[in-house]
Amino acid sequence: MSEWELTHGDLPATWNSEGDLFPDSVGEPQRMHILGLAQTRLHEFPQESLLLAEVWRKSAHRVTGPAERILEERLVEVLRRADDSLGRLDGYRAYWGENDDAFVSLADKITVETALLALVARRHAGERPRVRLLVDRLARSLDPLVRSMRNEALLRRYPNGALSLAVGHAAVTALGIPDPEFDRLVKSALECDLLDCSERLNFRAMERRWMVGLLYAGADPSFDDLLPMSIATRQAHPIHMLATDIYALTHVPMFVTDFGSSAAPEVFPHASFRMSLDATAAWVVHAENFDLMGEVVLARELLGEPWTASHVLAWKTLEHAWDHLGFLASPSFSIKLLNGLPAEERCAYAFLHTYHTTYVAGMLSSVMLGAASSPPRQVVAPCGIGAAEASALREESRAAFAAALEFALGGPVPAVDVDRLAATACRDRGESALSAVRRLMALWSERGHRAPDAIADVLDGTGLPDVPLASSLADGLLTCAARTYDLVVLAELLRVVAANALPLTPTVAAAARFLARQQLPGGAIGGWFLDPRKRSSASAAEATTSLASALGALSVHPWLRERP
Repeated sequence: MSEWELTHGDLPATWNSEGDLFPDSVGEPQRMHILGLAQTRLHEFPQESLLLAEVWRKSAHRVTGPAERILEERLVEVLRRADDSLGRLDGYRAYWGENDDAFVSLADKITVETALLALVARRHAGERPRVRLLVDRLARSLDPLVRSMRNEALLRRYPNGALSLAVGHAAVTALGIPDPEFDRLVKSALECDLLDCSERLNFRAMERRWMVGLLYAGADPSFDDLLPMSIATRQAHPIHMLATDIYALTHVPMFVTDFGSSAAPEVFPHASFRMSLDATAAWVVHAENFDLMGEVVLARELLGEPWTASHVLAWKTLEHAWDHLGFLASPSFSIKLLNGLPAEERCAYAFLHTYHTTYVAGMLSSVMLGAASSPPRQVVAPCGIGAAEASALREESRAAFAAALEFALGGPVPAVDVDRLAATACRDRGESALSAVRRLMALWSERGHRAPDAIADVLDGTGLPDVPLASSLADGLLTCAARTYDLVVLAELLRVVAANALPLTPTVAAAARFLARQQLPGGAIGGWFLDPRKRSSASAAEATTSLASALGALSVHPWLRERP
């Protein structure tokens, strides 16, 4: 087969020999590449002639067939676009507003991440002819970029910057294109005392060791001393994490497993990490953060962790966006801002705000191909909480409920009445768990929050039972409610969990404790009651009782009642 047939053979007839897609509404002179689906030439048609969102949907190349074929087509598409975009970086940079003296520019970052994409694709799917050919082509394109005169000059001036500059070289070397002279320069920087004259985040220290293992034959880097100081060893929860914390969490498996080429170290805390990852997967579905969505599912795949309902939902949501939009945007992408840019600047903006998410999805497709992985119909149960934590949660929830009743009624409430009112709050409303959670998702939208656009389509396509789906959706929305301080939705969700005896997940426990932590010394619940005037208002007692009833319901959750 020719190189063209190997890399483009399965594309639909609307693609020409250059790989460009012509939407029906755009003639050949006005051809365009829409954010990774063709050679982006947005300036070749008048801005007012088409709504970009409509064009993207019309030009989306939706792949069908067996899961393995779909994954390969996705990967091939990402690799082709990555190679094409490398040749456009110089033109794009003019619109990114960077300082020419920046130590590591956006173009440098993109080049390194392209090299990592190629490396992961080669390792996990390189036996496939089209993938191998595209990776080889990409490696040749990367060679002069990662070993540029600029990079050499910077390595000589700033040996402590070797970590940022040398990853691309290490990856291209591993792809079969060595450069002994540049290699000597990189290794001299890595072996220089000045390398440690920069403060590094823990996962960046892991990246440094991983790169040493890539560059030095026979090296077997250990992460045992770094893991105890990592967020990966904590029971971190997205209710309390920043986006940067989650990126740190998902990067740890990349380095300690050599991007899935080896097992995690024996000291790796699989149980606590699985809890954090599952809770985060549930949240990103509601947040529609495709970047984190891809990284979370990739982390699961690199570690060989089982599929849970939350991971299935995350992957299916990612697939749905990829199919129906034709690209995967980062959280920073704005169609409104894109439309307001000059035509010649739109290409640069679109690439900058889609490339990372797309490359992560390409890596994920590679690893899933290598592992012959696809979401199953039967998933493992989400992480639960232990007996000791359950007992403590029951007592904390009941105590907070009793204190709230005392605040609302103006005096102590007999224990028997506390228990009776808690049981009343936990009463089943006669709706299924999934229906109840979807009702609260609608409430979430009514209260002015953004809800996932395609959740109905995604849910219908999972094939999973209602209870795992309801539990996962509840977990994700609980996290959203806590992060936005919407205590009304949070409390309603906790009531639904209790009334429908949904699994008592770490997210349910974290959300209940979050709500209890909003209780002031006098019993009122909510930060707004820090104002004495609001605390003494007529509505304070009603609001506190309504919120606290969720904790009361949780204190008699069937699973908690069965605990000693």
